Amino acid sequence: MRRENGFILTSSWEDTETNHLLKFFGTSKTGPFEIHVTNFKPLFFVSREIKIPSSKKYERKKVELKNFAGIDVDALYFNTQKDLYETRDFLKQKGIRTFEADVRPPERFLMEHFINGEVEIEGECEEVSGTLYFKNPTLRTTNFTPKFKILSLDIETSRGN
Repeated sequence: MRRENGFILTSSWEDTETNHLLKFFGTSKTGPFEIHVTNFKPLFFVSREIKIPSSKKYERKKVELKNFAGIDVDALYFNTQKDLYETRDFLKQKGIRTFEADVRPPERFLMEHFINGEVEIEGECEEVSGTLYFKNPTLRTTNFTPKFKILSLDIETSRGN
């Protein structure tokens, strides 16, 4: 078990055959890190009063949230972002409004954990070539100021290239 404070610089996501993978890349006092999160389900919200057909693509759950009009909403949880997009598009065609279906999965994960960049990582870790790799660690917000290095990059372009 390892605990590391760091700063998330960028993120990505991808669907696998069976689930959804979030990747976070950052820096810590000891060097670069990469976090893989496989236990997060993409989601969006619909008004609780809306009747939609059941599907194997999502699980509908009551949540204690309201939209801006003060109407209760339910969350639809998906195994993959592809399923989320397909369901969002299907509901849109039926005239059913969705909420927060445009929020990228990494941003939603960080938002739900109140993480703005500074992160405490706790979990099993493997170090490969100076990079720390964590899979499904516990993440919490913390106070951490990274020491950035300055890099100047000059790109020459022209119409002919």
